[in-house]
Amino acid sequence: EVNQTINIEYNPERIFNKPANQLAFFEKQNPAELNINYRHIENAFDDFEEEILLPQKQTAFGPALAVADVNNDGLDDFFAGGGKGQSGLLYLQQGNGSFVPAESQPWEIDAMSEDVDAVFIDPNQDGNMDLLVLSGGSGDFVNEKHFLIDRFYANLGTGRFGKIGNILPDLQSASYSVIAENIDKDPENELLVLGAAKPGNYPLSEKIILYDYFDNKYNDVTEELAVALLEEKGLTRDAVWIDLNNDNAKDLITVGEWQTINVYINKNGKLYKKTSDWGIEDKEGWWRSIDKSDLDNDGDLDFVVGNVGINFKQKAKKDYPLYLNSSDFNENGTLDIVLAKNNNNKIIPARGRQSSSEQMPFTKDKFETYNAFASSSVNDILGDDKIDSGVKLKAIDFHSYIIWNVGDRFEFEALPVLAQAFPVNDIAFTDINSDNIMDMILVGNDYNTEYETPRLDAGNGLAVINNGKGNMKSLTIRESGIYCPGDTKKIKILDKGNENQKFLIANNNASLEILK
Repeated sequence: EVNQTINIEYNPERIFNKPANQLAFFEKQNPAELNINYRHIENAFDDFEEEILLPQKQTAFGPALAVADVNNDGLDDFFAGGGKGQSGLLYLQQGNGSFVPAESQPWEIDAMSEDVDAVFIDPNQDGNMDLLVLSGGSGDFVNEKHFLIDRFYANLGTGRFGKIGNILPDLQSASYSVIAENIDKDPENELLVLGAAKPGNYPLSEKIILYDYFDNKYNDVTEELAVALLEEKGLTRDAVWIDLNNDNAKDLITVGEWQTINVYINKNGKLYKKTSDWGIEDKEGWWRSIDKSDLDNDGDLDFVVGNVGINFKQKAKKDYPLYLNSSDFNENGTLDIVLAKNNNNKIIPARGRQSSSEQMPFTKDKFETYNAFASSSVNDILGDDKIDSGVKLKAIDFHSYIIWNVGDRFEFEALPVLAQAFPVNDIAFTDINSDNIMDMILVGNDYNTEYETPRLDAGNGLAVINNGKGNMKSLTIRESGIYCPGDTKKIKILDKGNENQKFLIANNNASLEILK
C-alpha cells in the first residue's frame, strides 16, 4: 500500500532463538578413512572446436560405477571406471568396512578406453559376478575407434578377473549406458546397451542393442525382438524393465534427449512401441534418468524420471518448444545442428550469429549484421529444403517428475522445486525417515555446457521425503547432511538394507564421495 508510514523498531540486544540442533539423516565420510583413494580424471578434449553448436559436450559422461559382492564374502565391493588414459579400479570391502584395491586389475591394459558405465553380471551362472564395462566418448576417438569396443572381464573366483574376448561383438561404436535384466525364462540377465551420439553427428545415435546370452556369448537380438527401438530418433539415455500389464512379461520404458518417455510392450517375447496407449506421447525433454520403486505402497512400481531441469537458459514448453534442426547445412559433408525457439510466432535460432557462423560460415556472408541474423527465421537462414530433408526434433518439458503407476495409465507429478534446479542424472531410493515408505536421493549437474551457457551446477544432491500420498518434501542441506555439489553422474548403494549401508557418489573429473 502506498502513502503510508512504516515504523521499524531496532533492538540490537534482542536474542534470536536458533533452531534446535538435530542430527542430519546422513553424514559425509572421507573416502580416505576407508582407504579409498580414487579420483576420476577426465581427458582434456574440446568438443566445441569441431561442433560449436552442441548443447553440451559428448565426451564427459563418466565415470562408470558398479557394485556387487565379487568375492562372495557377503560384503559389497565396487568398480569405479577411469577416463581416457586412466584405468578403472576395483575395491574389495574388508570386514571392518574399509576397502583395499584388488590385487588383480586386468582393465589396466584398457586404460585408453573411457569407462562410461559398468555392470556386474553372471551370464554363465557359476556364482561369480563378472564385469561388463562400456566404452564411451565422441570426437576424441575419431581416429582411435578400436578403443570404443565394450569389454568383458570374467571373474575367475575370489574376485580375480581376466579379460575374455568373443563374449560381445567387437563393435567400434561409443556406448552410453547398460541395463541388465532377466526378461525371459532363462536364468541369466539380458543386456540393453544404449548408444552414445555418433561422433560429429549429434543428435544421431549409435545403435541400441538388446543382447541375449546363449552359445557362451552375448548375441545381438535387436532386429529379431526389439526392432522398434531402432526406429526411435534422439538419444536414448536410460531405461527400466517392468511388467506393466501383468502378463508375466517384462515391458520396457525408455527416456532420452529429444525424446518423449517411450513405452514398449512385450508380446510373445517381442517389443512393440505403445507409448500413445499410456498417454505420454507429448513429453519430449532432455531426459537423463529413470528408476523404479513402489512409492505409494500399493503393490506396483512407480517411477522417477530425471530431466535437465528448468534452471536453464533454454526453455521448453508445449506451446513454445525448443527445436533442433540437423542437416549438412554447410554442404561440407558433416552434420550441422541448429537449436531454435519460438519468438512471436517466428522460429528463430537459439544461438547467435557469432557461434552459428563459426559452424556454418555461409551465414556470415548471407547476413552481414547481427540484427539481420537475429531478425530472420530459421527457414530464412537455412532454407526450406535443407530443413525439410534433415532431422527435426523438439523438447517441450524440462521438469523432473514422479510417474504414478495407476494401472492402465500414468499420472505425472512434478518433483519439488529444488529438484527442478539441476539436471537429475541419477536416483537412489531409500527409506530416509524410517516410515516404511520409499524416499529418494537425487544427484546431478552438468559442468560441460556450451560456451554461451553457464554450467548447470545448482545441485548439491537432494534428499526428497515421500509420504506416499503425493506429497514430496525436499530436505535442506542442514536436515539431510547431503552436500555433493560436483558434476555427479552416478549414485550407488553399498550393502543395501543393512546397518552399514552407504551411498557411493561418482563425480566427473573429481573424487568419489560417500554418504552414510
